[in-house]
Amino acid sequence: MQGGPTRLETWGDSEFRTTTTEYIYDTRAGMVLVAFDLVYLWLYASRSFSTWQAETRIKPRTFYKLYGFPLALWFATLPLVSMLAAQLSTWVRFKVTFAVNGLAHALALAVLVHSFRPPVASGLYELSCHEYQAVNHEELEGMDQMIRDEDFI
Repeated sequence: MQGGPTRLETWGDSEFRTTTTEYIYDTRAGMVLVAFDLVYLWLYASRSFSTWQAETRIKPRTFYKLYGFPLALWFATLPLVSMLAAQLSTWVRFKVTFAVNGLAHALALAVLVHSFRPPVASGLYELSCHEYQAVNHEELEGMDQMIRDEDFI
């Protein structure tokens, strides 16, 4: 056991030299992911804008006008966080990027949830209510019997 701490320290130092403090998006594979995200941002922005220009109905135009840019920021989050991470020190990088990514996802979710609220959704989406009738009386009785059946419950 005499040299155990020395061997452990030597092993730790050798592992330290082989570890990296490089951010994942600073690697080649990470840069490819960021490039794909930029392509998705461009596709979203260009197609949303062309759809907004071609749209003649008021509700869809309102949706694209109000929510097009905030949702485009969702696609821009990864490139922006990658640029921010390149400027940060390695010991604070994880906390800051985790917080910024979490905030971006929370805001995007909040925008979507807000847009699906009934008072807001009725002004943004083409909603319609359909009344469905049974095809025949036997179908309705069969469903009624299935609900009352103990095996169903």
